[in-house]
Amino acid sequence: MRRRSSWPWLVAIGLMVAVVVQLWPSLAGPPTTGVALVVAGDSFGSVDIDSGEWTNLAGASDPSSVVVQGSRVVALQQAGPGDLAPPVLTYGPERVERLGGADTVVAGPSGAGVWLMLDGVAGFRGSATYSNAAGSWRTAIFPMPRRFEVVGAVTEGLLVMSGRDRDRRLTIWDPGNELAVRRLGFVGSVLAVGGPLVTTTVPCWVGECPMYVVDTRTADRRQLAPPAGTVFSGRPVPSPDGSQIAAVVRRLSDGSAGLAVGTSDGSLLLAPDLDVQPGATVVWAPGGWIAVPDSERSVVLWRAGESRQVVLPDGTRLVGAGPAGIPGTLSTATDG
Repeated sequence: MRRRSSWPWLVAIGLMVAVVVQLWPSLAGPPTTGVALVVAGDSFGSVDIDSGEWTNLAGASDPSSVVVQGSRVVALQQAGPGDLAPPVLTYGPERVERLGGADTVVAGPSGAGVWLMLDGVAGFRGSATYSNAAGSWRTAIFPMPRRFEVVGAVTEGLLVMSGRDRDRRLTIWDPGNELAVRRLGFVGSVLAVGGPLVTTTVPCWVGECPMYVVDTRTADRRQLAPPAGTVFSGRPVPSPDGSQIAAVVRRLSDGSAGLAVGTSDGSLLLAPDLDVQPGATVVWAPGGWIAVPDSERSVVLWRAGESRQVVLPDGTRLVGAGPAGIPGTLSTATDG
């Protein structure tokens, strides 16, 4: 009896394996992100992307600014009756603590804490103090010159702007020693801070002012250029470690908006097959993910080769991102 050849079966099995391998990402479902988004508006809380779990951050309605530091969420509230300054709350795994009052809250370098600033009034100087995100310790209160506008923080000190109009200058200021560490040149405005990098515009008379990325360690600056065939539609934001920059851009061909991502040398490339909301601001998330609104109600979480779309609760907007589970198991909070 002649034995049948087994090669057709082997070919068929090989083809089936190839198909399964190609379909594996879709069969396995959406990618696991390890990310939670913080939203504010009609409600204030965090959404775990992978589990869909909602954590309500009670004691706050619509904070004027939010800083995510590690597993904690720090929120600057609107001042209420009897408040000498807007209260600052920090949300942790078990409860919410009150850090004090501030007119401005700025994230500290390396995700370690927050700077709390009070504006000067009636001839008195303003002040700055640094607190860890848990609120368990803080520095002394440092006086600040009234002419300074604090726009960020780096390892060497506070980033401050001084001057007016086209004469504004950016400086690293050491509040403890009350001296300028490094002068970073003239700026029109500061757009965002990430790691040692800051994105700025330069003073200009008419039209779109050029955008630059400044390395605060050296004062070197490079002009940012959007991908060919696009213009900037949102402010460029450096990643927390300063290795990348991302921004929303508008395509000149049809007016749609996309996401441009690049390295800190200022070269940006358009993310393929991705439409986002014009004018939106990107938010960097753990694991190299970038969160950016793609409509009034939803956010797309993107990194090279992967994406997830998340529908936000009604009446909310994206204000931050952090590791999954932030801020821990907190479901209700009481003012500490």
